[in-house]
Amino acid sequence: MRRYDTTLENAYESTRAFAGGVWAMHRILNPEIMAKLEGALTEAERQGAAFVANYQAGYAKYLVFFGPNREWSPNIERYFELFHHSALKDAGRIAREGVVGYQFPDTWTAHLEAVPGGTKSPGKIPDPMSARSQPPKT
Repeated sequence: MRRYDTTLENAYESTRAFAGGVWAMHRILNPEIMAKLEGALTEAERQGAAFVANYQAGYAKYLVFFGPNREWSPNIERYFELFHHSALKDAGRIAREGVVGYQFPDTWTAHLEAVPGGTKSPGKIPDPMSARSQPPKT
């Protein structure tokens, strides 16, 4: 899933397109990126199956390690379903069906002002070109 997330983040970050609406999605999520994302999801599914197989092999070899949980530990599919499946299923659904509601700009102008002793800010709109304004990145 890290590969999926990284690929998606890099696509948004490196494509020179405005992503505030659907008008640039074809440039960001082009066929090459979509193929990489699909490959990352396939790999995550494969690794999930490998996790289950590894867990079952470990249980068969090291019964004592599982201690008092032996009643439910042998059923790794049930364990995975109870504790992980819904989160991973929802993550996949959101990744496939989700929409970008708002794409924040990469850089903002922020005015940092110390307000001593809990007093209120003067309420004036600060000059964005002042030395106290800083451009933090999102």
